[in-house]
Amino acid sequence: MFRLIGFLALFSATAGGYLYTDYKMSARWSGQDDADGLTFTEYLSGFADRLAGLGGSAAAAGLPTRLVDMLPTPPEGWTVRPTVAEDVAGFLPKSTKKADKAALAAVKAVGDAKADSGTEIAALTYEKGDRKVVIKAVRYPNVIFSSDASIPQRTELQAKGAQFRGTEFMTVRGLDVTEDLLPEGFRGRYFLADAGAQIHLRVLAPKRMADEDLVPFFETLHVRAMNASVIDKVEGLGDVPVIVLASALDDAGREAYLADVAARAAAEAQRQDTQRAEAEAAAAQKNAVVAAEGTKTQSLGSFFVGLNKTFFGEDEGGMSVEERKAHEAALLKATESGDAAAVALHAGALYGAIAEELGKAEMKAASDSGGGFATANGSSGSKSKIKVGVGKCTEKGGKKSCTVESAQD
Repeated sequence: MFRLIGFLALFSATAGGYLYTDYKMSARWSGQDDADGLTFTEYLSGFADRLAGLGGSAAAAGLPTRLVDMLPTPPEGWTVRPTVAEDVAGFLPKSTKKADKAALAAVKAVGDAKADSGTEIAALTYEKGDRKVVIKAVRYPNVIFSSDASIPQRTELQAKGAQFRGTEFMTVRGLDVTEDLLPEGFRGRYFLADAGAQIHLRVLAPKRMADEDLVPFFETLHVRAMNASVIDKVEGLGDVPVIVLASALDDAGREAYLADVAARAAAEAQRQDTQRAEAEAAAAQKNAVVAAEGTKTQSLGSFFVGLNKTFFGEDEGGMSVEERKAHEAALLKATESGDAAAVALHAGALYGAIAEELGKAEMKAASDSGGGFATANGSSGSKSKIKVGVGKCTEKGGKKSCTVESAQD
C-alpha cells in the first residue's frame, strides 16, 4: 500500500514537473517568456493535439504519426541511416572563407538534427557509393498555430521560402517542391517544401544527380500523413495520385503548370492573410477585455484613494490609514471573487468611516462659513461680523463673545 502511494506521489511530481517545463517552453515558442500570453487552456489544447499525434488521431487514422516514418523509403540500391553533421560537408564549397554566409547556414542546418523543446526533427542520410542525399523534416509546436499569442512566430514560419533563386521543381501529390539554387561554389542542390507551414522539408542532393534521379525519393514521401499531422491542413493534399516534374513538361505544359502553382500560392497566401487578420482581431478583442477589467479595478482603487484624500487626509479620521487600506484591499478582492457577505462587511466599515468624516467636514464647513458661533476658548470661528440670535456681545482683548438669549430666523 505504501509502495503504491509512493509510486503515485512520484508519478504526480514527475508529471507535474514535465507539464510545467513543457508549458514554459510552449510559452517561449508562442513569444511569451513569462507565459502571460499563453493561457493554460490554449496550452492544454495544443498538448492534447500532440498526444493525439503520438497515439494516432482520428484524422490520421492508419497513417504514420512519427515524422521519421513520413520520410521517403530508400530507393533500390540505396541505404539509409540517421544524419550526422558531417554528412553535409560534401555539399559546401571547397573553401568557405568567401562563401555566402546565408547559404552556408542553410546547408549546415540540414545536418543539424538537434531539436528544441516542443519541436520534432527527423533527418535521414541516403547513401549509394559516394553519393549522399540528406532529407530533413521539422515539425513545429501546435501552440504556434493554435494560440493568438503566437501570430509573429506563425507569420515567420509561413513566410519561410527560397532565399536565393527559387524555381519550381515538382509537385508531389499536391505538395509543391521548390529548388533554391545555391550560390556559385556550392556542390549540392537544395530543395524545400512545407505542409501547413508547420512541417518544413529540406533536401540536399549532389549536383550531378539529374531531376529524374530524384523522383524515386519523392515518390515515397508520405504527403498525406504530413498534412494530417499539422493544424492548418490543406484539403486533398496527399490524395492527388500524381507527381509532376516541371523539367519533364513541354513548353505548353510547363506554362500551365507554373500558372497552377502560382494560383495555389496566391490562394494559400490569401488564406493565411485572412487567418492572420481573424487571429489579430481576436487577440485585440481579448486585450481590450483585459484592459477594461484592469481599468475597472484601477478605477475602484482610485475611488477609495480619492475618498481618503477628500475626507480622511493622510493620517486623520477615526480609522487609521493601515485599517482603511486593509479594508479597501479586502473589498476589491471580495468584489472580484463575488463574495457578497465580505463585500457588505468591508464596504460597511469604509462607509461608516466616511460618514463619520463627512459629519466632521460639515461641522468644520459650518464653522468656517455659516455660524460665527463662539469656539470653546471663546474666540469666533469666523472673521466676518455675524449676528447670532439676539444677545449681548462683549469684546475683550480683541476677542469677541456673545451670549445668545433667543434665536430668530
